[in-house]
Amino acid sequence: MKIKNYLHMLENIEGEVEHTVDRIISGLKDDKVMVIKNQQQTEADALLSAVAEQLGLHDSLMLQAGFASAQKHREQVGEYFMSVNARGDYQYIPPHCEGTVSTNIQLAAFYAEQNTTDGGETILFHLDQDYLSNVPLYEVVNKVRIKGAELPQQMVAMLAMIHKVRIPDDLLRDNDEVLTSDHVSDFNIDIAQVPKVLKKHTSVILNRDVYSYWDNVASTDKNAAAQFERYLKENQLLRGKLNNESMDNAAKRRVYDGQYKLEDIIDGQITYKLQKGDLVLMNNLTWAHSTANWTPGSGERQIAAAFA
Repeated sequence: MKIKNYLHMLENIEGEVEHTVDRIISGLKDDKVMVIKNQQQTEADALLSAVAEQLGLHDSLMLQAGFASAQKHREQVGEYFMSVNARGDYQYIPPHCEGTVSTNIQLAAFYAEQNTTDGGETILFHLDQDYLSNVPLYEVVNKVRIKGAELPQQMVAMLAMIHKVRIPDDLLRDNDEVLTSDHVSDFNIDIAQVPKVLKKHTSVILNRDVYSYWDNVASTDKNAAAQFERYLKENQLLRGKLNNESMDNAAKRRVYDGQYKLEDIIDGQITYKLQKGDLVLMNNLTWAHSTANWTPGSGERQIAAAFA
């Protein structure tokens, strides 16, 4: 699997740099990945806050930090960052853009407190907009079938919050392809997962519409993990010899065969081992992030993430 190296799209900022925020904004608007070296946690928070403010994303930054803390699935780190999702031994994180169309996450940031393992490289994939304009991707979304009487407004609101379905827009239609279906007895409804053609989404940073490899596209595709594992093997980035399902942190969510190849939907990649004090910022809509695995006990890896 040959994929172009896009290291020219990685810009490092070191030492005392005047107008750092302006330089970061300028790089992001050129669709670069920005790495700011030797940052303390408080400095990383302050820089991220200033960048988000200039991009008009500060409310989203606070919302995402608060959501993660409230949901208890991640621990808060500093003011805006959160711990990355826990994973088992030898598990990798296949490429994806954080969130879904509805969450509208525009900016992704990562901060390294420690990263001394024998692996754990961050691999960033730049999406090929020309290819995606001609070959559709599919996101997997929830739709609902009401089995009994019309639902009261309170239940409709709970469905939107818990299952991410909005009535009447997300009512299941006869021609929908049902991938999975679960009955929810409390509401007397069926929640079905169905594929939906992915549409473009507006990038605030680039001021244009782009296709993104959202989590409900990347993590629901049956073939995505196997292709990423092959990429890791070919580039000597895979540790361990477990089966694919054991290494894939999203194995249980894969319900759809997207029938595309990883090397087709991206036009370049950056492989980067985060160092202590690194702050990395990128456009979440045009860059998909992923992580190679590492040998358990080979070192310490403390990486925090933030989104806006």
